[in-house]
Amino acid sequence: MVVKHKKNASAALESYLNAWKGKDYIAMTKHCTETWLEDKAVIGISILEHWYEKDLQGFRIISAKQTGNAAMDFVVAVQFPSEDEKVERVRVICEAAPYRPTIMGRWGVNPVSGLRLLN
Repeated sequence: MVVKHKKNASAALESYLNAWKGKDYIAMTKHCTETWLEDKAVIGISILEHWYEKDLQGFRIISAKQTGNAAMDFVVAVQFPSEDEKVERVRVICEAAPYRPTIMGRWGVNPVSGLRLLN
């Protein structure tokens, strides 16, 4: 069961990062956690545009660690123009509804955890 969850969580993270790379902030919101989306329903796209304005040239997922039944931490390397590669942890959570983590839900990236990639 963990392997399936890792694959689905990884796919959500890859879709999120690919959307960032393409500056498709609408697509990014589709791969955020249910909780974050509920809290930011009206202004979520604008927040992501502001937070993730850096040009992402590339990324790679280095490792993954299950941190709970419905949460995984991924170590991700990102590359920006004229900068050294940056490596940080990004959390992906499976939720059935806002504030309801469960393995029977949908995997989504916690956008706040990704902010470390920008510093």
